[in-house]
Amino acid sequence: MSVADLTKLATQVFGADRVFAEDTLQAAIDRATKDALRPLSDESLAILITGSVVTVGEARTAVRKKYAKLTEGSDK
Repeated sequence: MSVADLTKLATQVFGADRVFAEDTLQAAIDRATKDALRPLSDESLAILITGSVVTVGEARTAVRKKYAKLTEGSDK
């Protein structure tokens, strides 16, 4: 299934305000993280990443690296 077709289908199910497509995995993670942040809930957020085992593994690594850097920066 093409990205455009999947985006269209997901938009029909979840709504346009909850679905987007990005060109890279890192761009998608960055956007999802930004969209998931809400006032008064800085301590936690949730995003869902699906795909192959390889894609999910890459995403997990990228998210962990991103938050490790943020945590290190807040200690200083």
